[in-house]
Amino acid sequence: MKSHPKAICTSLQVKIFAILLVIILSGTHSDAQTRNVIWYTPSKAATINGLAIGPFESNFFEKSQTINGITINGGLVGLFAPFVFANSPTDGCFKVRTGKKVIDSLTKAYKADTLRYIHNGLVLSGAGMLTDKVSGILISPWFGHTKEVNGLVINGVWNWNNKVTGVCIGADNECFEMKGIQIGLVNRAVKLKGVQIGLWNKNMKRGLPFINWNFKS
Repeated sequence: MKSHPKAICTSLQVKIFAILLVIILSGTHSDAQTRNVIWYTPSKAATINGLAIGPFESNFFEKSQTINGITINGGLVGLFAPFVFANSPTDGCFKVRTGKKVIDSLTKAYKADTLRYIHNGLVLSGAGMLTDKVSGILISPWFGHTKEVNGLVINGVWNWNNKVTGVCIGADNECFEMKGIQIGLVNRAVKLKGVQIGLWNKNMKRGLPFINWNFKS
């Protein structure tokens, strides 16, 4: 006896719904501080293992959070961030004669800064991320500001980071401490140990078109 196509479709829908329900419940029944498999952001969970998905980050809760796995969010805050930020990580460092004092002061401040929102894995943002630390890959089409990145960071237009170890790609790359490669139209790094490739590249040693470098600490 042949099964009716509509009955097969209904049965498949029920199975898919049941699987999604199990995944969601596996997160809600875990420990209150740890959510597994799939959870939402913003949330007050201390740790999310698996997929974290939502309209934006959890940082307005002012509570530490670590995500191990994949982060997907709309990045609604990042959409307007470039227009309200007071300055980029490099502003002031290239403009004053007492540049070394500014650099030493910022270096101490960044080292003392608390990293509370940490992503280990892949981060995909619809507009842009404002977070503390990413170890892995961060991708957004618009804007990103992080305190520390270890790995690959790609922001289509503005890429403002305090410290990057790895590769930084964007139209405008601004980084206080860069160890690795910057690729974009404009690249600026105050403390560079690596290579800059773009139309204009600047670090504390020199400013050059097309390619720049510095390998001394």
